[in-house]
Amino acid sequence: MALSKHGAFDFRRSELALNLCFFINAFGSTMLIPFIVFYTMNGSVSEQQVELLGAMKFWLLPFFSVIGLFLALEKRINKYLIAGLVLKSSAFFVIMVSQQFYALCVALSLNALGGVLFSTASALYIKQTSHDIAHSFSLRFTIANMAAAISPIFIVLSQKAPHGFYALSIGVMVLYAVGMGLFWAFARSVAPTSAPQATTDCKNPQNTIAQIGIVLFLALSSMAFAIFYYTFEVGVPIHLTNFDKKAIFPYLIGLNTLAIVLLQIKLYKITTSKIGNFYALLLSLACCFLLYLPFLSHEDFRLLPLFSLVVGITMVEIFYSTALDVIIVNHFSKKAAKYLLNLAHVFVAIGVTIASLIDNKNTLIYVLFALIFAIVCICIKLRPKAARLDK
Repeated sequence: MALSKHGAFDFRRSELALNLCFFINAFGSTMLIPFIVFYTMNGSVSEQQVELLGAMKFWLLPFFSVIGLFLALEKRINKYLIAGLVLKSSAFFVIMVSQQFYALCVALSLNALGGVLFSTASALYIKQTSHDIAHSFSLRFTIANMAAAISPIFIVLSQKAPHGFYALSIGVMVLYAVGMGLFWAFARSVAPTSAPQATTDCKNPQNTIAQIGIVLFLALSSMAFAIFYYTFEVGVPIHLTNFDKKAIFPYLIGLNTLAIVLLQIKLYKITTSKIGNFYALLLSLACCFLLYLPFLSHEDFRLLPLFSLVVGITMVEIFYSTALDVIIVNHFSKKAAKYLLNLAHVFVAIGVTIASLIDNKNTLIYVLFALIFAIVCICIKLRPKAARLDK
């Protein structure tokens, strides 16, 4: 831990503090939907309402992300991190009080708003202080997935314990309180730095065409990623619940996280250094589509298709978030990047909505194939321009 000249904890130079905050934030956030599925489905809410809540979670993110465009965060990063944890803690308090559908909607809204405050502040911190943005995003994504692997285990264990529902809810709130206390006591505001900003010549017609192509690429990639991720986060818990196989879920999450922890930074760096962020993301989406086919092709419970699905979503998770952030930050102005990051959330929500409305798995296969085919066409059309921009 870094100490300031007064002996106090220096938030600006503390990797441990920020990493701990990422871990605490992800622990509760990734638990929310499985928590709702395992404890409320076929009880206070139906399967259709759970699917609606899953889609709602992703629509709330772009809705509240608009707030991030107008917040003056530079001198208040620690305060927004704390506010995010307060809101997320409130979400679990609401669920503990009531498990009715509208109460769950309120809980998801609080969680989404807290997530926007946290992610906006933390992303600004990384952009202001990191000398290697791609590495920093990869590291924080890995830490978040470590928390994501642990949270389902607590859900399954809580179901076997007396009053496990309330114990888990209170436990998450206590964890958030620890995070709030840490940053309230020790955090220091992060002063803006003179980190180099990406520059683009928007008046150049060729660059303008390339940027339009990149926006289309990011939009379609976000929709495809959303369908894959929704199937993993919402579809798989529902599938396991219907076949009374909920105990398998922590193992699937653990496998997903272990692979990301071991491969995220190295695989991303090696692959993007060879073929760039554009083609690395395209390759991961195509591989994920092929690996999802066994699961989407069968209605009954089979372990091998689930394993194949986990491998597929792991590949996409390794590349999507980091590649998206790097492409936007490196190739668009600071002002344009803020709007494009919010636009990406909108297309993620659109993809989730498509996935939630399609009941037939064969139809979902055709939609995914069409999206990936369109992404391939864009890459082929923009290949010379994209290659230059990806340097």
